[in-house]
This record gives sequence, structure tokens and C-alpha cells, in this order.
Amino acid sequence: MMAVNINRYALLFNGAGSVKIPNKPNISFESKFTIEAWIKPNNLSTRRAIFSTREKNAPGSWQFEAGTASGGTNRLAVTGVGTWIIETVDNVVSIGVWQHVAYVRDSGNDKIYVNGIEQPISTKTPYAIVDNLDNILIGSGVVSGFDGIIDEVRVWNTARTQEEIQANMNTQLMGNEFGLVGYWKFNEGTGTVARDASVVWDDGVVSGATYTTDVPILIAQWIEPKTDWGEEDFYNYHDLDRVENNSEYLANLLSSYRGQSVSITAFTDRYKKRFEFYDSMNRIESNIQTLADNFFEPVGWIEPKTDWESGQPFGFRDANRLERNLALLHDLLLKAFESYKYCGTFYAGEDGDIY
Repeated sequence: MMAVNINRYALLFNGAGSVKIPNKPNISFESKFTIEAWIKPNNLSTRRAIFSTREKNAPGSWQFEAGTASGGTNRLAVTGVGTWIIETVDNVVSIGVWQHVAYVRDSGNDKIYVNGIEQPISTKTPYAIVDNLDNILIGSGVVSGFDGIIDEVRVWNTARTQEEIQANMNTQLMGNEFGLVGYWKFNEGTGTVARDASVVWDDGVVSGATYTTDVPILIAQWIEPKTDWGEEDFYNYHDLDRVENNSEYLANLLSSYRGQSVSITAFTDRYKKRFEFYDSMNRIESNIQTLADNFFEPVGWIEPKTDWESGQPFGFRDANRLERNLALLHDLLLKAFESYKYCGTFYAGEDGDIY
């Protein structure tokens, strides 16, 4: 039972649309890297581009695609100029369902994953990838454009392991994870800018694709809160996103384990040019109070401030209150679930307290 209201979108491509991303030096594909995306194809009867550096077919450019590949059915493949770098066997992807796909480049030891599982390979050819200054393309390339929905496109400058892919493919990232150099969530919902949520800030231009609320199910994961804010610390949008992410995590946890709908509204898509503050603080603090109201106020709980007004200063004590209250709730919930496992109830002790 989920009760968290989060506006999420993906991009629907009709075979002709694209997202064009300026190819900056921040992103290099000449060594180790990983490309991840969620895809929901409508048509795989031909070769369909997912991610490409082959806008102008420059020497050493490459493309991650789905479809027929060199003559098969429902394959994933990576092509270079005049060659197949790597190609799966048939029927590793399906039409009409969400699936997570990944291409890992590791010094010639290339791998392709679907839903976190390494796929059998039919073709693998040595190929020297060379960076170029052409646009990076999502949903289009030197073959037919993608026909279907793409979401959560991620570029890493590391060769991610199967365990690393599995660990966070089902959750939205914060954007400041180690090695993440490109991250397009497509949560704008309108307009022509696809914002890069990574610290590289390499925004793309949407053309011929439309936003849809048909998205893969992604679940928030608990992120260790910072509870030692001091006067010299700087607060940024990643910190506020972490607070909202952890609120979402706790709301889902309460809803799932207790069967009790915990309704909050969370927003985790801030970026460098959008760091709204006072208009969010009352909602954020009310969310945290709602979590406690649907469970317990732990020992050490500090009453949330729900009367923020423009012009009021936000200090390190406020930052600590937000994160400590969530940490206290998290610890208490874990104790409650342990109690339930052994006692058959969320309460333990003579007075119904949780120890």
C-alpha cells in the first residue's frame, strides 16, 4: 500500500523524437562506463536507438539499441561504425512492459544486463570507442528512433557490477552518487528541457517526444541522514532532497507494514537552478509530523516548525531537527518491526512500549 504523492513522468517516443545533450568533456566513453535506462518498447520490429553518440557517425562513435540487431528478435545490442560491438541472443526484451537495461563497458569486457541480470551474448567484437563533440542522443541515432517510453537514463564513469546495478535500479537517485556523470529523470512533465540531475548539469533538449505518467515503479531507499549540522556547514538542494526521500521511505514503510495509508506529498527533483525553500518547508515539516502522528513520537522528538514565512532564517538547528526527527522515527520503526517478528505485535513490554 503506497500513499506518497510524487509527480513522476517519463518520455514517450514515436520513432522520430529525441533528447539532444551537448557532449561536454565531463562525459567520456573511451574507458570504463555504464549506461542504464528503463524502457517500455511499443515496437521492436526494427533497430531502435536508446542512447547514441553516433549523431554524425564520427569515428569511434557507438549506440545502445533494442530490436532486431543484426537479424534477430527482441535483442539488445551496441553498435559501432560498421560493426557490432556486442549483441545479445534473441528475446531478452519484451514489448509493452517496463524493463531495466544496462550496458557496461569495462576495458573490452563488455556486458549487457536486463533487470539486473547479465544476458547471454551472441556477438562480441573489439572496438575502440572515441569521444566526439557531437550531441549525445536519447531515443534516436543512426537507425530508427525508439518507439515506446524511456525513463531514468543514467551515465556512470565506472564499470558497474551486477550487484551495484541491482542495488539501485529500482530507486531514484539523489544525483550526487559517486561516478554518476549524467542522470535524466524526465520528471519535468512539460517544456523542452530535460534536466540533468547529476552534478555535471548537462541538460538536454526534448524534440518530438511527449511526457507521460506511465512510469516504472521506483521505491525510495533510506539514505543515512546528516545529524551533526554546524554553523560552518552549507545546506544545498541535495540535502533537502535527502530529507524528502527519507520521508517518502518512511511513509511507504508505514503503509506497507501496517496496512495504514500514510499520505504525504514529497518532491525530490530539485536542481541547481531550482532550490525553492520557504514554500516547501511547511509541507516538509508537516510531512514529518504526519509520520509521527501515524506511529509514535520517539524519545528526543523535537516539535516540527510548520509556520515558516518568507524572510525567516534557516539555521543548522533547523537542519538537525529535520534529519534527527526522521532518524528517530526510522530507528523506532525498525525496533517495532523486530518486535512484531518475535511478539506478533508492534508493541512490546508491559505498558505497550517499544524497547
